[in-house]
Amino acid sequence: MISHTCGLIESPLGQMVATVTADNRLEKLEFRDRYKGPALDEAEVLKSTKKHRILQQTQKELDEYFAGKRQEFTVPLVDEDHHLLAVPYGKTWTYQELAEFMGMPKAFRHAGRVCKTNNVCIIIPCHRVVAKSGIVNYGAGPERKTFLLELESKVIQGKLK
Repeated sequence: MISHTCGLIESPLGQMVATVTADNRLEKLEFRDRYKGPALDEAEVLKSTKKHRILQQTQKELDEYFAGKRQEFTVPLVDEDHHLLAVPYGKTWTYQELAEFMGMPKAFRHAGRVCKTNNVCIIIPCHRVVAKSGIVNYGAGPERKTFLLELESKVIQGKLK
């Protein structure tokens, strides 16, 4: 049986639930209001968050990201080769561009599913993929996607204060 550790991560966009595998890899990172996993034992989760090094690293790196001081994450991931990791910080790709990168130029709907099934938001940057029309789709809500894209744009332009 695979053992997981669950913790809570604070962010300016709301509290997040993080799940780390027994081999110390981040498996899930999702906003708590969108969390669909097993019920959380608050006391156990808070204890884990304070003690677990991967949860602490995740919190630290996200704090740096939101402060505009981190553009790449080093926290170990279950899926280190996820296609979305190729989308550069501060840039957006369309679903079609992602499909082309994956070697399936006509499979833009598949690219959409890749984004939709991403279990590690922000760190695996599905928020950087947009429709050709510019419509902002994001499982965690369009306001969060807009915030993340604007944050990265400000950092790239040197406008983050």
